[in-house]
Amino acid sequence: MRGHSVRFFPNAVEDHVVRVRKVSGGDEPFRLIALSAALGESEARGSVAFPGDGDEVIGVGAVDEKRTRVAYSGCGYDKTKPDCVATVPFPTRVQPAFGGTSAAAPQAAALAALLRQLDPKATSRRIRERLLNSCEDVGPPGLDAETGRGLIGVGK
Repeated sequence: MRGHSVRFFPNAVEDHVVRVRKVSGGDEPFRLIALSAALGESEARGSVAFPGDGDEVIGVGAVDEKRTRVAYSGCGYDKTKPDCVATVPFPTRVQPAFGGTSAAAPQAAALAALLRQLDPKATSRRIRERLLNSCEDVGPPGLDAETGRGLIGVGK
């Protein structure tokens, strides 16, 4: 897989649209990753944006110590996203504590890495299943658009 990078610094007083078109590569997957992107409507229903809304992507939201979705964490609408949540702020030895959805996603990635370490031959699909099956339901019963399958954990 080849990669390309683009930097874009929009003017804050204008609206901008970025269009990307795949012109070659056959049936191989096309991935677009935003390394830094601000979502001005993060509280709106359906605010989990690409690539987090993809079926092949585990979307991770943020909940507070009471296990309630924090206001700035995205939620789903026609697709149930996020898939799971993690508690923020994440306590650290440095101050201030690491917060936001930027702290929730690495927790899920770290758990996936630990699951892979336990079973190095596991497929991506198996790691995904184990990660999502580790969740403790914290919102309305069952899968929901604010907390997905629930709080990630290693207890199952």
